[in-house]
Amino acid sequence: WLLSTPADDLWRFELPDGTRIEQELFACHGSPRVVLRLRLLEARPDVRLELRPFLSGRDYHALQRENGAFGFNVQERAERLRFQPYPDVPGVFALSNGRFELAPDWYRGFLYREEQERGLDCVEDLAVPGVLHFSLSEQPAVLILQADLPTESPPPERSALSFAERCAAREQTRRARFDSRAALAADAYIVARGKGKTIVAGYPWFTDWGRDTF
Repeated sequence: WLLSTPADDLWRFELPDGTRIEQELFACHGSPRVVLRLRLLEARPDVRLELRPFLSGRDYHALQRENGAFGFNVQERAERLRFQPYPDVPGVFALSNGRFELAPDWYRGFLYREEQERGLDCVEDLAVPGVLHFSLSEQPAVLILQADLPTESPPPERSALSFAERCAAREQTRRARFDSRAALAADAYIVARGKGKTIVAGYPWFTDWGRDTF
């Protein structure tokens, strides 16, 4: 059960046995990085969590179907993983304090209702390279995903918990500079373009089209 959404990137859930979990998800401004954190809201023994990352590697106007070309090989160095879905798309780094178990599989038939309502192709298959195991009774679970781009430094190989804390602190400091939610939301549309900046028309696929922006 979803108990509450006290903030745009924070949710609280209650399981049937009374276990309450808080989930935080936020993007790091100016970086191809997303941070996911989950923690218990009260002390309970032996609460375990399994996370399966669902991956694709495609243009944003296309959808993925199960295929033999997908790369399930995973590079693992301490707490950092690297996935390479296809040779011609950027890889994905994952920094986590969970134990990774290689378990390649396909999950089929994801229905995207927004695309369905627009009359677009709306069903996709996603690849799962493995499972991340966490003990929430011992510490919060952290999963940080980042695109492997030549312009970005990779995440560290260790200390997922502390790295997530630093990302959160930077993002909180940045958000505190805005005096309204509207100003904070508008800032997400100002992006780098070459040596300057531009305004994108929307997410996830609109670029800087003046007509749509204004």
